[in-house]
Amino acid sequence: MKKIISSVLGHDRPGIIAAVSEVLFHSGCNIEDVSQTILQTEFAGVFIASMPSSLPTDELAGRLCRKLDPLGLSVLL
Repeated sequence: MKKIISSVLGHDRPGIIAAVSEVLFHSGCNIEDVSQTILQTEFAGVFIASMPSSLPTDELAGRLCRKLDPLGLSVLL
């Protein structure tokens, strides 16, 4: 397993943590730590997770973007 850090930023709304967690779970990742905050109406979250060594990082980034882009969220992996 290798470790990744993912930052998620955007307008706060219900379901952000659920959406990120769903993608990570279905990709075989394990969330090890999360820090999140709301700054006025904006959400900022940082996720540290371990992911399978066989999963390319750009593949996971693509999965996160496909899930979070429609919610108006930016992802940096």
